[in-house]
This record gives sequence, C-alpha cells and structure tokens, in this order.
Amino acid sequence: MHAVESLLLQALPHRLQALAWPASAAVPHWQSKERVLLANAPRRYVPSMRQKLDLDAIYQDALAGMPSSIGGQPPLPVPAACPATPDTLLAP
Repeated sequence: MHAVESLLLQALPHRLQALAWPASAAVPHWQSKERVLLANAPRRYVPSMRQKLDLDAIYQDALAGMPSSIGGQPPLPVPAACPATPDTLLAP
C-alpha cells in the first residue's frame, strides 16, 4: 500500500507542474517521469487497496508541495481536487 501511495505522491507533482507551467522546457521531462512512476504503480497495486487508498489526500499533499514559481513564472491554475481516479492512474 505504501509503495503505491509513494509512487502516486511522486508522480502527481510532475503532472501538476506540467499543467501549471505548460510552456516550460521541462514539460517533456516531467511527463516522462510521471509516466515511469505511474507505470510502476500498478505492479504494486492490488484491488483490495482501492478502499484504503486516499487519492484525495495524496493529491492535496502534491498540491501543497508545488513550487510558488518556476523560472520566475507563477503557476497557472490547477484543479483543486484530483481529476483522476484510482482506476485511471493505476491502469496497467
């Protein structure tokens, strides 16, 4: 369970940064890191975890860790609540 949460908590900030700073030259890197992390999560996920997985809390932690600016640019707005579901994030 903790491994899945950790992978999601590492992946979501990359997604958020790509959304918040879409013109950044780092977007391809962030998207690549997110893909790798999300590709590993289903390997550690079992369906019985679904009810215990608090995706909202993980997303809020990812939001809280977002930088206030990158390259002097403030972020564009990102969703306040996680727009993804465990099924979409953990699909093999």
